[in-house]
Amino acid sequence: LPQPNLDRFTEGWQVIQYIDSLCEDAVQQDDKAVEALMGLLACEDISPQAASHLVRSIVAQWEHVQKEDREHHLITGRGTTVTACWPEKGEEMPPSYAQLVAVLDDAMEKQRHIQGQAGSLESWLDLMDDNVKELELSQGDTFHLIDSVLQLLRQISHRAIVRLSNEEKVLYGNEDWPADNVHWFTRRRAAATVCDIAMGGSQLACALLNKKLLFDDHWMLRQLSVEEGCRILGTHTVETPVVRDLA
Repeated sequence: LPQPNLDRFTEGWQVIQYIDSLCEDAVQQDDKAVEALMGLLACEDISPQAASHLVRSIVAQWEHVQKEDREHHLITGRGTTVTACWPEKGEEMPPSYAQLVAVLDDAMEKQRHIQGQAGSLESWLDLMDDNVKELELSQGDTFHLIDSVLQLLRQISHRAIVRLSNEEKVLYGNEDWPADNVHWFTRRRAAATVCDIAMGGSQLACALLNKKLLFDDHWMLRQLSVEEGCRILGTHTVETPVVRDLA
């Protein structure tokens, strides 16, 4: 994944502006913009404010793109998003389609040279639909997990686990860090962070809440844990693994 150079921005609003511009380009299926957003999601140096704006913007644009893709499917009757959004003649071409169109034009030219005719664009798009569907069937739910996505998921998971481990270390210590002398206020603040992580859907954080925090020796931590546990139960659906563990 590309490593974002955020040092070139001297003001926080410039990072926000940069994120917004990437989101606009990503909606136009610019692969470089998508990779840059993925790099930002994996970045550990981004400010909390920019990180929150990044997630909100991506979710908002994803919902917008999903809606537009559904409309294209209904209008064209195509089986895949790639062909449903295929640019019409004279239409401005998204960057991601430039290479695809060039490859298709080359294939049609070769068929025309060999067979005397290239076939219609519709027949080629039908062939693309069939190939994509066959690939989806062969790979199942992992169809979208390309190398860059897997790398991003690994980095996000690693960051989340390290954050949770640091809070657990404050709460209960380890061989190199005895927690006996840690003030209850510091431990309570760490417990609140663990509860926030659990609220976000982390099963590891929920396990820590369920197995340790609810039974902690200090009543202030138990009180906080019960309150936050109820908040989690009231927020998530019954099917959520977090709720099943607490229930």
